[in-house]
Amino acid sequence: MTILSAVVATFFLTMYATKMWFYMDSYRDDYTLVESACFYSPKAWFAWHVRGMARWNVASYNEAVILWVMATLLSPKEYKVQFNLANALKLIGKEKDGDERMDIAMANVPLGQEEMAKGLLEKYKANQIQIVL
Repeated sequence: MTILSAVVATFFLTMYATKMWFYMDSYRDDYTLVESACFYSPKAWFAWHVRGMARWNVASYNEAVILWVMATLLSPKEYKVQFNLANALKLIGKEKDGDERMDIAMANVPLGQEEMAKGLLEKYKANQIQIVL
């Protein structure tokens, strides 16, 4: 092993260890993990989506809407974000906006999930509010 390869290997090992040292706190609990994901990767739509799910689970529906709007700004054609946003908007009384989001969601259903999406749409129309991960 040459000195140059040893220096390069040491550099990468040190860089990895340093990054892990500061990121280890993220594994304390779910809240810290999601917040760290948004902090370290602010352009990752899924981090914002999971953050919205956490707010939904504690009945903070307005905050969930805000976080899903952020996820929509990062990935405007993501089915599950649009679907969840439509349901949350309908729940807080903004049915017109929710219907617009549902139209966008139904236009972007992943291949192979069309039947499932139709069932979820029927439940949405029947005022059965639900979200998907």
